[in-house]
Amino acid sequence: TALGIDMRQTPLVLQYNKRDHPMATSLDLLQTQLNYDGVPAFEAIAIQGVGVVETLHEVLRLTAENLERAGRKRRGIV
Repeated sequence: TALGIDMRQTPLVLQYNKRDHPMATSLDLLQTQLNYDGVPAFEAIAIQGVGVVETLHEVLRLTAENLERAGRKRRGIV
């Protein structure tokens, strides 16, 4: 990419918000249309705090794994 970032190496998590809305799209449809790579996905009702901490935890976990992997690669440990 223009910034030299390989998006395939960038942690990605999806959060489907507004799950309490009466017109919310079905989870199956969201997964089919948006999550074709099968990344971790969480349902959320952010105003109630539902799913927010779980999503953040997964983002942090994947980021830590990515940084650890990059550090090992830099040190030649792979």
